[in-house]
Amino acid sequence: MDIKSRKKQEIYNRWHKEIYQLDVQRDYSRFAHINKTIVKYLEITKNSKGKLLDVPCGKGLTLKAVSEINNKLKLYGSDISDYAVSVAKKLVKAKFSVDNAEQLSFKSNQFDFVVCAGGLEYYNSPTKGAREIARVLKKNGRAIIFVPNLMFLGYIWLALRCGLMPTHGGSDRKGKKVYDYNDEKFFTFRGWTDVLKGGGLKIIKSEVYSRIGGTKFANEAVLWLYNKIFYRFIPFNLSYSFIFICKKNDN
Repeated sequence: MDIKSRKKQEIYNRWHKEIYQLDVQRDYSRFAHINKTIVKYLEITKNSKGKLLDVPCGKGLTLKAVSEINNKLKLYGSDISDYAVSVAKKLVKAKFSVDNAEQLSFKSNQFDFVVCAGGLEYYNSPTKGAREIARVLKKNGRAIIFVPNLMFLGYIWLALRCGLMPTHGGSDRKGKKVYDYNDEKFFTFRGWTDVLKGGGLKIIKSEVYSRIGGTKFANEAVLWLYNKIFYRFIPFNLSYSFIFICKKNDN
């Protein structure tokens, strides 16, 4: 792992130690909706077979959700945070690696399923990350990728009211910066489409993911109304995030 990757590892180790998913059992329930969505679009059933990779896997919550539905798949997880991987190893039975996701240690054409749910936007080069997903994916494999929308209506409101860039966070509970949120990558639907295609993936379906888990920019009542009602009226291109279901592009 090079110096830049080591630095990034330090940042995300702190993120996982101090801020994100500190109570794994509680957060497993909180993330149930997104994990059900992942399983749905991967079309995984209790009889599915093969190998599944989650990258970045974080603390293993998605892998655990898959394992509770299917005990036949061979599960793999990869993350740049060795701390997150150490937690994941205690949560779910899988094979793990500590990698920079832009240069995975796995062989080509190895996985039947690849999950990248909330990670590509943090890569130095999302296109390189997409290229690695395409590389390790089998010819008839299926990948699901969640990415944030630059033109989400809520981000437009934040820009109008506060002059803020889109952000998922960046600071700890005391407001001390953990990572520079300006390093996050936000693209429109067309922009993400170009990234994935440029990485060698063929998009076979695209959907929106509208559920917001939490944000310091809106109170619980507003979030509840958004998640229950308001999201239904937001146009596709102004939605919160996108789900891309992809295959390897062999052309």
